[in-house]
Amino acid sequence: MFRHIHHQSWFPFVVIGLSLTLVLFIVWSYAARQNNPAAVYNSAPAVTLNSYQNEVGFIMKDFWSKYDTQTNDATRLAFVSETEQKLLALLVPAEGQSIHFELVSGLEFLRQGLVGNAEKMSEGKARLQKVFLDNSWLTQ
Repeated sequence: MFRHIHHQSWFPFVVIGLSLTLVLFIVWSYAARQNNPAAVYNSAPAVTLNSYQNEVGFIMKDFWSKYDTQTNDATRLAFVSETEQKLLALLVPAEGQSIHFELVSGLEFLRQGLVGNAEKMSEGKARLQKVFLDNSWLTQ
C-alpha cells in the first residue's frame, strides 16, 4: 500500500569526512609536538641558590620585629598573609625547596593561628623559629 521511498542522504559521508579531519588534526598536532618540544614546554629560567636566598632574605628581613609591631591580630593576619604570598611567588631552586616549604608552612600555621586555632599558632612559631635558627642567612 505505501511504497517506501528512500532518499539519498549525505550524513554518512559528512560523518566520515569529519572523522578523517579529526584524525588528521590529531596526527598533525602530535607530529608538531615531536618536532618542536621547546615550543610546547616553556621552562622557567634557572634560579641560583644565592639569588633565592637574597630574595627570601629581603622578604623575611626583620620578620619578627615587624610581626610584633602590628597593633592587633587583624593587621598581623594581613602581614603574615602578604609575606606568605610573596614567598609563594618566588621561583625556588631544588636546593632551597625544603627551606621554602618550612617557611611557607610555618607562615600558614601562623595565619591559621591568627584566625583562632591556638595549636596551629604555636606550631607555626616553632617552625619559623627553627628555620631562622638553622639558616643564619635569613637574619642578615
